[in-house]
Amino acid sequence: MIDNYFNPHAFALSNDFLVKKLSSTLGDIFLIENFYDNINLVHEEIKKLPMTLIWDKDKRKEIDNKVLDCRKSYSSNMSGTELPFIKQLPSKIYRHLNLKEEQVYVPESLLVNCSKKLEEYPENYYYNIHKDGLICYDSIHQYAVIVFLNLDYTDKTTGFNIYRNSEKLSSNKMFIRRDEIDLVHFIQAKPNMAVVIPKDVFHGAELGSNSQFCEDWRYTQVIFLPIFESCNKVNLTYN
Repeated sequence: MIDNYFNPHAFALSNDFLVKKLSSTLGDIFLIENFYDNINLVHEEIKKLPMTLIWDKDKRKEIDNKVLDCRKSYSSNMSGTELPFIKQLPSKIYRHLNLKEEQVYVPESLLVNCSKKLEEYPENYYYNIHKDGLICYDSIHQYAVIVFLNLDYTDKTTGFNIYRNSEKLSSNKMFIRRDEIDLVHFIQAKPNMAVVIPKDVFHGAELGSNSQFCEDWRYTQVIFLPIFESCNKVNLTYN
């Protein structure tokens, strides 16, 4: 008997799933409250998954002793291994995106970003400002859903940043001084809340100013939502 198996069925969306549009000049940005039905169970399940370091050797050198950045992942590939949110999410979100339900595709995978601040983290810099590339080459658009998976956020300065486009962002540097970039939205992290952004919006994690995520892992799930004219054919090209 396996006592500590991973239970994908924990990842069911809440019946109290609540979508609110954020007033923004940067396009369709949404906040979702009560994302999962049981965030405590979700949190326990993600801790069972293996973790791997991300970034190539040059970027790892740039963030050395500043940030520990990792990812956990899981893929549904057989009957009984399904993640419930895969089928549930399109029906809950398509109207807010002014789409048809069949245009919204959810890849059958679970991706969790895991971060920790290290001793040399530069507090006067923003970290890893980026925008997402398309994961399906024949999609017409794409959104990303970022879900806050920690059970509490004692640091009220941690969350998610959305930035205005700037020439400074073309440098591909992992750290950019805070006084050189225009922060448009700071979204405070709350347990079981999600942010939805279009692919062309520059964004990044805000790891906060106190020590919570020096000691604890910061967990955020990312769900990419490719949008199609219709959803008969999917070609995934993760980058």
